[in-house]
Amino acid sequence: MKEERKLPDWLIDYAEKEDLIAELKPKHERQNFLVRDDRLDHAVAFLWKDPQTKETVGASYQGTKIDFERFGERGTYKHIDKNSTANHGFNLKIGDPKNLKFFESSIDMLSYAALNREKLQNTWLVSMEGLKHNVISHYFGEAVSELSQKQAFPQSIEICVDNDRAGHIFYEKEQLMGAVDPFTNQKVRCERGIANDWQVPKEYKVIYEEVAKEEKVTPEAIMAIHKTENNLQLTNQLVSAHKVKASFGQQLSVNDSIEAINLKDICRKVAKELKACERVDGTYDFDRFYQKKGDINAQILFSYKAE
Repeated sequence: MKEERKLPDWLIDYAEKEDLIAELKPKHERQNFLVRDDRLDHAVAFLWKDPQTKETVGASYQGTKIDFERFGERGTYKHIDKNSTANHGFNLKIGDPKNLKFFESSIDMLSYAALNREKLQNTWLVSMEGLKHNVISHYFGEAVSELSQKQAFPQSIEICVDNDRAGHIFYEKEQLMGAVDPFTNQKVRCERGIANDWQVPKEYKVIYEEVAKEEKVTPEAIMAIHKTENNLQLTNQLVSAHKVKASFGQQLSVNDSIEAINLKDICRKVAKELKACERVDGTYDFDRFYQKKGDINAQILFSYKAE
């Protein structure tokens, strides 16, 4: 892990001391059900701990052998222990669980901890080992139970997933769940922790600015709609949890094919529609832009994200 993810010594030493990670022995030395599986020789074991009892309730394994022919595009083998407790995951709690952060994998979680050591106060880091709502529900419930003894409640949930279609749709669904702090009547924040989420390719920026200048709108508004609808992709596939009639993409059925789009042409169409939704102060009424294009929840979400 030091070589692959550049994890610092302090984090690896801490994880080993707390019995959170371990290295599997070669198959001929292992005395468990994986004894015949050489894919996990010298693999890293991420041990799922119950923070109250300190007992191991599950484990996930990350192979260290690189073999693209055998393991496909990832190059290494991944495995979840068959005896792992459902709706749990590799986790690390620092202080009170007021801020919960959920990751797609154990190594992503540790990488975040390595980069944000000074910010990890009253935080619970959890790996979902995929995109699993039930894992979020379980640990949020555990946090509520623990904090209730102090008349407190979780303040935020951050979804730290990959910057891809599945990650964005998962975040949108979680954002709509909602939870309210009974002590303050404030909604618990659901934050987007997607890496490189607003990085815009230079060639796209040139098109946004060119079209915006032609139609006398702001390029940021065009970009926001493109980002919101299909995550700045150049295909016709909508990246949203909602059924919305969009400009840059659409909800595709299993029989529909993913096709390339003409970015400049669609930007021109969007710019003309934006012009009709411009307010006197120079901002845009995105609810009006999406009027009759989707349900009201989707309109509110689009407006919130774009503005």
